[in-house]
Amino acid sequence: MVLSLDVNHDGKVDFNEFMTAAHDRLSLMSQENLKKAFSTLDLNGDGFISIEELRSGFAGYMAVASDKEWLDMM
Repeated sequence: MVLSLDVNHDGKVDFNEFMTAAHDRLSLMSQENLKKAFSTLDLNGDGFISIEELRSGFAGYMAVASDKEWLDMM
C-alpha cells in the first residue's frame, strides 16, 4: 500500500503524497457512496446492520471472527 502512495517513486511517502491519498480516500466517502455501502450490508432493509448481515457482507473477505470481534466492529 505504501508503494502506491509513493507517486514520485523515491521510496518514501512525503506529506503531499500522504495528503493526496487521504483526500482521494475521503472523496470516495460521499453520502451517496456511504448509503450504497450501508444498503448493501442491510440485507433485510430494516435500516440496521445486524451481526449476521455484517458476517454475510464480509464473507470471504475476512478470517472467521468471534461474536465479540464482530460486535467490536459495530
